[in-house]
Amino acid sequence: MMIFPPLLSALLIVRERESGTILNLYCSPVGRWDILAGKALPYVAVSFLDYVVIFVASVWLFDVRFVGSAWVLSAGALLYSICTIGIGLLISTLTRSQLAAMLATFLVAVAPAFTFSGIFAPVASQDAVARFVSRLIPATYFMDVVRGSYLKGGGAGPYAPSLGALALYAVVVYVVAWLALRKRVG
Repeated sequence: MMIFPPLLSALLIVRERESGTILNLYCSPVGRWDILAGKALPYVAVSFLDYVVIFVASVWLFDVRFVGSAWVLSAGALLYSICTIGIGLLISTLTRSQLAAMLATFLVAVAPAFTFSGIFAPVASQDAVARFVSRLIPATYFMDVVRGSYLKGGGAGPYAPSLGALALYAVVVYVVAWLALRKRVG
């Protein structure tokens, strides 16, 4: 969930710009929100389906102990998918080639998610700069929800700040993508 949603969504608009089919969207009566929603929703659905398969496999196939709320974890996964796909769409609106979009996605979304989110080393054990960077990426908040749901449980209350941060992050990234997407040639 940390690699493919932002990477695939980063290629959406830039691929159409390279092939020239973006002109069809520019000439159509659809708005910028419609374009972003039309590009994002299928990838959000596929990403959430990936989460469901991973969750089911971890609990029933690999017998990983899960003590939390599946609804809270699912809400976190959905918000995280929306965030990462929004990051990819934002990168797609700002770049001019697919190669640049892929490189930017690895530098902006994938590498920080693995380095600073706490997936390998706890955020608390990192230095002050790394802790600051970790609070700027959605993977940190998602890892809080995942780790807590699997190990601690506790319902939605303890994870409300992380879920709220993911929701706020999603709103901000889609607004910035909306501002960056211009319905004009240039």
